Amino acid sequence: MQSNKIKYIRINLINTDRIYKEKIKLDFSNKTKSDKSFFKRLKDRERAPRCLWFPIIPFKINKNENDRKLQHEEISKTVNRTLFGMLSFCIFCIFTLSINDLKLLTTNALIKLPFANIEIDFKTFLISAPLLLAGIVFYLHVYYGQLRLLDKPEEDSLHPVIFNLSSKNAQFLSIFLLYWQAPLVLIFFFWKSIPQPFSTIPFYIMSFITFILVFLQIRRCGAETRRHNRYLWVILTLISFIFIDKTIVKIQGKPIFCSFFCRHVKFLYPVFEWPFQRNLQLSNMNLSNTILKKFNLSYANLNNSDLSNADISGAFLENASLRNVKMSSVRAVGTNFSSADLSYSIIEKGDMEGSIFNQTVLRYANLNEANLRRCLFNQADLVNATLIGADMREIKISHTNILNANFSNAILNGTSLINQIPNQDLIKSSND
Repeated sequence: MQSNKIKYIRINLINTDRIYKEKIKLDFSNKTKSDKSFFKRLKDRERAPRCLWFPIIPFKINKNENDRKLQHEEISKTVNRTLFGMLSFCIFCIFTLSINDLKLLTTNALIKLPFANIEIDFKTFLISAPLLLAGIVFYLHVYYGQLRLLDKPEEDSLHPVIFNLSSKNAQFLSIFLLYWQAPLVLIFFFWKSIPQPFSTIPFYIMSFITFILVFLQIRRCGAETRRHNRYLWVILTLISFIFIDKTIVKIQGKPIFCSFFCRHVKFLYPVFEWPFQRNLQLSNMNLSNTILKKFNLSYANLNNSDLSNADISGAFLENASLRNVKMSSVRAVGTNFSSADLSYSIIEKGDMEGSIFNQTVLRYANLNEANLRRCLFNQADLVNATLIGADMREIKISHTNILNANFSNAILNGTSLINQIPNQDLIKSSND
C-alpha cells in the first residue's frame, strides 16, 4: 500500500519538474546513443575531451553591487602585484643570463640574488630560477582564473589595472604578460643551458609551462575570438611533438619525429633541430684546468684556445672548430669529436681513450705520447699528423687518410686497418 502511494506521488509531479525530468532523460538517451560513435562524442562540448577547452561556466551567486565590487577589486590587486612581480623577476633573469659564454663553463661564476641578498653559482641559477618562475606562474593563474569567474562590476567601477581595461592595446599587452612572458624567458633559460649536462631540466620546465599557458589561452578565449585558436593548436601540437621527440632521444638516443621530418617534411626539420644547437664563441679563451665533463660543445668555436689539463670526458664536440688549440695533458675519455676540425692542435700526452673521430680533421695535429686506445677513426684526415710514441692499441682505422703521418714508436697492437690511404710505416708497425 505504501509503495503504491510513493508511485502515485512520483507520477503527480508538478509540470516544471516533470518537464525537467523528461529533458534530462531525453538528454541522457541522446548521450548513450552518441557513445556508439566516437566522432559524435568528440563533437559534444559537454563531454570529455572537448569539455576541457569548452568549459561550462559555473553558477554564480548573486551578490549586491558593493560585495561584487570589493571582491573583484581585492583579487585584481593580488593579480596585479603578482603579475608585475613576475615581470621584475623576468627582467632580472634576462639581464643575468646576458653574460659572456665563458662564465657558462666556469665553476666559480656567482650570481647575487637581489631579493634574498645571497650568492649562488650559475649552474644552480639555471635550475632554481625556472622552478621559481614556474611557481609564480601557477600562483598568478590560480587567482586570475578565479577573477574570471566573478561577475564584473560596471566598467566605471573596475579597478584600474591593465587586464581590466577594454582597449585593444591593453588586452594585447595583458595577453603577452599573462601567457607569453614566462615561456619566452624559459626559452632563454633553456637556450643558455644547452651546453650544460643538465639542460634537459630547463627544457622540461619550459615545455610544461608553455604547454599549460597555451592551453589556458585556448580554454579562456571568448566565442568571438575562438577562430584564432587554430594557431594556438598548431603551437600546442609542435610543443607536444618536440617534447616527445627529445624524451625519446634521452631514453633511446635516437629521434623519431626529427628523423621523419628530415626525410619527408624538410621545412619542419629546423623546428626540431636548430633550437637545440648553440654556436658558443670561445676562441682565444683560457680554459685550462676547467672541468667540462659531458658538456655539449657542438658547433662551438674554440680556435686558438687553451684546454691544457682540462677534463672534457664524455663531452660532445661534433662540428666544433678546434684549430690550433692547446690540449696538452687533456683528459678526453669517451669524447665525441665527429666532424670536428682539430688541425694544428697540440694534444701531447692527452688521455683520449675510447674517443670517436668520425670525419674528424687532424691535419698537422700533434698527438705525441697520447693515449688513443680503443678510439675509432672513420673517414678521418690524419695527413701530416704526428703520433710519435702514441698508444694506439685496439683502435679501428677505416677509410682514413693517413698520408705522411708519423707513427714512430707508436704502439699499434691489435689495430684494425680498413681501406685507409696507405702509409708504409703504419703498415709495417701494425704487422710487427
